[in-house]
Amino acid sequence: MNLEEGNIKFVAVPQINSWFKQKILWSNTPCFILLQNSSFWIKETKMKIFGKIAVAVSATVMIGCGGSHKNVPVKVDAPLEVDVPVKVDGAGFYEAAQNGDNEPYNNEAWRETIILEDGRYYSFYENSSFSSEDEYVFGLMQGSGKEKGKDFVSTDLVEYSSKRSYASGSFNVSFPSDNEIEGTATTFLNGSSLKTNFKGVKKPKEEFDFDKKTDLNDVRGVWAANSYFDGAGAEIVVKDDQTLSGMVGEGCTFEGKIKPHASGKNIFDVEIKSGAAPCANAGESYSGVAAVVNYGNDGPELIVMGNNKERTAGIYIYGWKSGL
Repeated sequence: MNLEEGNIKFVAVPQINSWFKQKILWSNTPCFILLQNSSFWIKETKMKIFGKIAVAVSATVMIGCGGSHKNVPVKVDAPLEVDVPVKVDGAGFYEAAQNGDNEPYNNEAWRETIILEDGRYYSFYENSSFSSEDEYVFGLMQGSGKEKGKDFVSTDLVEYSSKRSYASGSFNVSFPSDNEIEGTATTFLNGSSLKTNFKGVKKPKEEFDFDKKTDLNDVRGVWAANSYFDGAGAEIVVKDDQTLSGMVGEGCTFEGKIKPHASGKNIFDVEIKSGAAPCANAGESYSGVAAVVNYGNDGPELIVMGNNKERTAGIYIYGWKSGL
């Protein structure tokens, strides 16, 4: 059997546990390993496999080395864990209207959501419809999820809101078509829950092309920005060496790095460290994503979303190009 046969592509398993390495890998020659348990193969098909697969049964192991292969019956006496990368078909940059429980959808209550192929997501909302008409509310939700059937499911959502303190919850969405998203974000705080529904579409390609490769020229330069959670104006400078620096409000400086996301999509990874006082979270480090959206006559807009390692604080910065 070849490594690739028809529409089925057998994939190399780069990480296996140490017990299995000791029992099987007697050769220094690069090998591919395929595990078979009855009719089950680890293979790349339209079926998605997430996280770790545990096998604790008798198995047939196909080992291919130096262009040949052979079947070796092996008794697996311990669980065998194989890391399989998460890949989300519904990855993209979405814009949506939202509502609270039993309320009509409100175009003035919107959210922007980036879902990455590795399952991470960043979802920012503004003028949420569960607020009163005269109250300006915004927040950022972040977490990691996986596809279950046609749905994308996350149970580790964290929320940073202007209305409420840090909260946790869940984030569940479906993709009615390749271009659409519908979902519900549920947050929990002090024994109470709050549910927000949203539905929308991917950003138009003329505004943002998710499948386009990143171009440092798009993000390089000076950006006049606003930091939502500090409630202050900001300036961001991105240089050719993929470093960034800037200032928020009256004297809060920050610096960091920006680089193309590993997926090859039109997303940047960012790392930001805030300076000393008067920064609200002096010395805090954040990681997240950045994207440049083109709103036509308004010009390109830089959006930065992220949180700290402990996921107890978040940032959302947006701004317009003000210089090269």
